[in-house]
Amino acid sequence: MSLYLNPLPNSNSNSAPIEHTIHQVIKEASLIYCLPTTPLQSFFQTGRLSVQEAIYGHVGWLFAQHFLNRLGNEYVSLASILEKDNPVHVGVLNKIKKKLRTDTFTREYLLDIIKMYPELIHLLYINFAMTHYINPLAAALE
Repeated sequence: MSLYLNPLPNSNSNSAPIEHTIHQVIKEASLIYCLPTTPLQSFFQTGRLSVQEAIYGHVGWLFAQHFLNRLGNEYVSLASILEKDNPVHVGVLNKIKKKLRTDTFTREYLLDIIKMYPELIHLLYINFAMTHYINPLAAALE
């Protein structure tokens, strides 16, 4: 496939140079080939999320799983107090650990929420992009 990109006629001087636009297209097109298979890819395939938003949602989903399912300092304190050689203590600690992990935010529950509100991923990605993308025109002025 070939693409030919030309600047718009009569484009104003505030527009990014065509070279920056071409570079951005190259960067974003390369993302399509390295996308992992995720439960959010259907949102990209149907046009509900951009490729960047779908990846952002996937990474956010993974982060939320790790962040929300931590056992916390209290669990670590309790584990250090109990005797590791005592099977009753180990059994109680394992039950607490299992309960904390199963009664909190599961992978499936978090994914269900993300799938119910893809527009939230869109808004969060816009905020992320506005904060972290480098504007080539602004960088050239500095």
